[in-house]
Amino acid sequence: MFVKKAPFYLEIDNAFWLKTLDSSRSPRTIRNALTALKGTLRYSPIGEKLGQGICKLKGNQVISITRTPWPYPEPLVILYSLYLFAEHSDRLHSFTLTELLDDCESRETLSPKILFGLNADDLRPILQGLANDRPDFIRVNFNKGFMENIFLNEKLSSADVIQIL
Repeated sequence: MFVKKAPFYLEIDNAFWLKTLDSSRSPRTIRNALTALKGTLRYSPIGEKLGQGICKLKGNQVISITRTPWPYPEPLVILYSLYLFAEHSDRLHSFTLTELLDDCESRETLSPKILFGLNADDLRPILQGLANDRPDFIRVNFNKGFMENIFLNEKLSSADVIQIL
């Protein structure tokens, strides 16, 4: 929910999160979840290093969180996210870059755009590099903005990508 609800570059305070988190839970559960999220973002590389949440502090307290795009995306993590995307999209192993980045509200799968703040211009060189380095996992057909096709190996899965990480 955090990834879908937190836009990039917008500083979001605790009051927003307390309102936004699942209202079917008790207020204590919501506060505990928010405390855990803030701790994870503050004390792990997920927060600032991966851009998932830069914490603004007042004293020792996190008072707001700002998401930023991942500044130096790891290509194999992007490959892993593509396989997860395929696995949660009815095993759709071929799609266009436009389809991948079309994050409509009804779609449950998360693209690299939502996960890491990467747009088409960020992704093209990463995907091309992956296709060159890992042709057994991914092929791409980028033709000057037309036919921007991505093909994943249907015989492989996200678990196979983990093996090469």
